[in-house]
Amino acid sequence: MLDPGLRWALSGLLPGLDEGSLLKSILLDGDEARTAWGRFRSRVPDVAALFRTDTGGRKRLGPLLLQALRRLEVPEDPGLMTVLRTAYLREELRARAYAAVVDEVLGALAAVDMEPLVLKGAALAPTAYPE
Repeated sequence: MLDPGLRWALSGLLPGLDEGSLLKSILLDGDEARTAWGRFRSRVPDVAALFRTDTGGRKRLGPLLLQALRRLEVPEDPGLMTVLRTAYLREELRARAYAAVVDEVLGALAAVDMEPLVLKGAALAPTAYPE
C-alpha cells in the first residue's frame, strides 16, 4: 500500500485510467488499441467537447488521435473527426512555422561555421508527425 503523500504525488505525474486508455489507443496497434479506444470512449461520452475545451495535455494529442483512428479504421462521429482534423491542421501550420525558424537559425549558425546539436522537439517532431 502506497503512502498517501506518495500516491498524491504520483497522481500528478502518471496518467489516470482515462488518460491511459487514450494513450494506449494512440500508441498501440490492432485490437489492443481498439479496445483502449472503446474504454476511453465509454468513459468520456463527448470526446469532441473534451478536445474542443481541454486546456491540458489531452488536447495536444488530437492530431495523433486522428492518425490513430484512421490507421485503426475506427468509424467515429463526424463531429469528433472535424475537431481532430482542425487540431491536425493547426499543428501542421505551427510545425511549418517552427521548421522555418529552425531552418533560419541553423542556416545562420552554419554561416559562421557552428555545428549545433539539435535536441528535443526539433529532433523528435518528424518521428511523431512523419508527413
